[in-house]
Amino acid sequence: MHPRAKKPFYFKLAEEYNLAIADEPLYGFLPVASIFMATLSTTVRWAALLKIPSIILRYGITDSYFNHLQGNTILEENDIAAQEKAIDEYINDPLAYKRAQATLAEAVKDEIFDGKVRQRILDDLEQKIRYGRSEPTEQQTKSEMAVAIQ
Repeated sequence: MHPRAKKPFYFKLAEEYNLAIADEPLYGFLPVASIFMATLSTTVRWAALLKIPSIILRYGITDSYFNHLQGNTILEENDIAAQEKAIDEYINDPLAYKRAQATLAEAVKDEIFDGKVRQRILDDLEQKIRYGRSEPTEQQTKSEMAVAIQ
């Protein structure tokens, strides 16, 4: 559960729908999940990287936040019937589940998780210091090339 979540609200839902609320952090159990249900959250990317299909509850957001993560299902938060249908499909249709996993794998294949974040941040800072922005302009690049050739 998100640290800022209103726990009494979720405890009531858990009791009503016979759900368990995990006491441990998400990273402790997400890798063994079959389906992930979330709202606008970076945790949807975690699930995608693990090829775990997500059911994303819209809560007023547009689909564009997750368009790059095809393989997930985006639904209205109050459409319980559609949520049940999506869960049922992921659980009872192995072909649909495998299709979603393959689509997610393709969607995240170029994600950068290579341990070089620190260096990319330092490179970006150097560009900002040097040019006043992250990327040099075409003119600045040509000027540098001309200096390097001389």
